[in-house]
Amino acid sequence: MKGESGIIRSNRDMNFPIKVKKGREMQEEQQAFKVFLSMNHHKADVTSEPTAYLQFYDRKECAPKSNSLIAFKVEDVLETFDRNVELVRFLLHQMHTYDCTSQRILGLVFDDNIIMSDVLRVPQGCNPGPSA
Repeated sequence: MKGESGIIRSNRDMNFPIKVKKGREMQEEQQAFKVFLSMNHHKADVTSEPTAYLQFYDRKECAPKSNSLIAFKVEDVLETFDRNVELVRFLLHQMHTYDCTSQRILGLVFDDNIIMSDVLRVPQGCNPGPSA
């Protein structure tokens, strides 16, 4: 998915067939994710190996648990999350198919089953180069 914002592949706007918490759609999560992206898209650097910058969301506070992005390598995602969950598999697919030297992955973790993530293009002229 490519748009003016530089988003390349996103699960934010997927039509989720899975109902979450007694039939509730994921509208709240999608809105929180849009805010998260607008506030954090500039914080993630390109890397020399696949990396997803994730932040954990606190549902009670309706806000991220911290202001820091946590860099997850593929191995970290596999150790931390259940690869049988559809959105975890989508994140792993993004990590295996994006260009880590010119794109970044940002994600917001709502719980063990809901991780919303986007692959973002680095604006031209703003590429600082890979930072491991």
